[in-house]
Amino acid sequence: MGKSQQEPDQAPGPESRGTAKLPRPFPLVRYYLLASVLLVIGAFAVLNFSTQRIQSGTAINSLRQEAESDVEPVVFELSLAITEYLEPGEDLVAALQPRERELDRDVINALRGMPIARVDLLAPNGALAYSTDPSATAAISGDEAMQAIAGETFSRYDDDFSLELFNGESANIATVITANPLNTEWSVDSDGPVAVLVAFSDVTEAVPSVTSSVAPERLAVLGGTMAALFVLLSWIVIRGHTFTTDARNQLASMLETERDIRSQLDVRNTELEEANNAKSRFLGLVSHELKTPLTSIIAFAANLEKSIGSSLGERQAKQFQAISRNGFQLKALIDELLDVSAASQGELSLSIERVTAGEIVSEALEVVKPQIEERGQSLTISMDDPQLEFTGDPMRLQQVVSNLLSNASKYSAEGSEIGLSVQESSGHACIKVRDSGIGMSEEDLQRLFSTFFRADDAVATGMPGTGLGMVVVKSVVEGHGGTIEVTSEAGVGTTVKVDIPLDGADLGEGRDEQAA
Repeated sequence: MGKSQQEPDQAPGPESRGTAKLPRPFPLVRYYLLASVLLVIGAFAVLNFSTQRIQSGTAINSLRQEAESDVEPVVFELSLAITEYLEPGEDLVAALQPRERELDRDVINALRGMPIARVDLLAPNGALAYSTDPSATAAISGDEAMQAIAGETFSRYDDDFSLELFNGESANIATVITANPLNTEWSVDSDGPVAVLVAFSDVTEAVPSVTSSVAPERLAVLGGTMAALFVLLSWIVIRGHTFTTDARNQLASMLETERDIRSQLDVRNTELEEANNAKSRFLGLVSHELKTPLTSIIAFAANLEKSIGSSLGERQAKQFQAISRNGFQLKALIDELLDVSAASQGELSLSIERVTAGEIVSEALEVVKPQIEERGQSLTISMDDPQLEFTGDPMRLQQVVSNLLSNASKYSAEGSEIGLSVQESSGHACIKVRDSGIGMSEEDLQRLFSTFFRADDAVATGMPGTGLGMVVVKSVVEGHGGTIEVTSEAGVGTTVKVDIPLDGADLGEGRDEQAA
């Protein structure tokens, strides 16, 4: 029941861990197309307004030119009329007021057939002397009047000008206001213009007429341009959508492939882990089963040698010695296999107590001294304090030192020198073994602590070994909370440095609890 209740909280399996889902695609194409439509409409409105203003401005300039041309004959006829009404030097306002009716007749005759809605006459000082609009005031500024008096024709457009027509009705019109200097016959070459004629041409219908006449062409051009722009934007959006869709599909395919690969890797890792555990169990089981009969063989061989040793010939004695020697070598190999199996499963046992550096080194030398002497090698030992105490398993630590010394001897030339030093450093017992042997390459160093690893040079020279010693050494050192560091150079030699903490009180407690 407890297991079934916990199932919903269990970690996902390999398939669920490897699955990577893409987010649902956002319908961007529709929004991009809508944005394109709005963009085209906005651009059409802006361009239509701009072109309409440009066309209106062009039409107004044309109307101004036409108005200036229309006013020229009016100026000529009224100049003749003013010559009759005005004496040289006479005030314009005073001279025209009594003859307003006659002037009205002359103005109407001059304007016959022309689209001029109002005429003003201004004195040289800018005062309004006459207007066809009884309620009129001066419609141009003094600066504009002075510009006309100086001999320059002036015109401007007003789209909402209020005036009283000849029939007495008021109206707001679009007008072109034109100001021209007006001279009499006797004032042409003497005193300059005697008045400024201001004409108001009615163009209310003219501007819309001109702009509306080109409106279809303008709309056709703009419509065609906007349609082409919309087609281009739509093509870009569709191409972008196609590209992103293809990219999403490729990404989904890649994620699916990755999921499959991860699932396969999870399965392979599980199989490898199970195979490794099975291998460790097999090594432990086989080694244990081999160790029991081997121990009996060694013991019985020793007893036989003692009981009948005096009656053995030289050849038989050597055979008994070979049985004992090979039996002990096989026992050492089985012990290493058992240690490797235990270490791989985290079950390497340690018997913790206080030990001294001198004791560890002495026990290790008892094991490797015959090997070193047989190869004619010299061993240099350096210890700052043989009574240096630290916490650990004496048998395992002796195994570490003897293994390192044995490797240094095996992989060094006969007659070479091996160095062993033990020092205290930063709360650690620092054990260092140095040789001048064949050394190792960088590639071999990376695989040094792999089970059954043998360096290529060692194999080529036929040196004995199983490739298990350094695995056991590393497990023992790390079991003591220490570290191991190896530096080596091919053809130069190897140095192995082991650091074991001096204070192992917590290690001892942990091991006791594990044993309990």
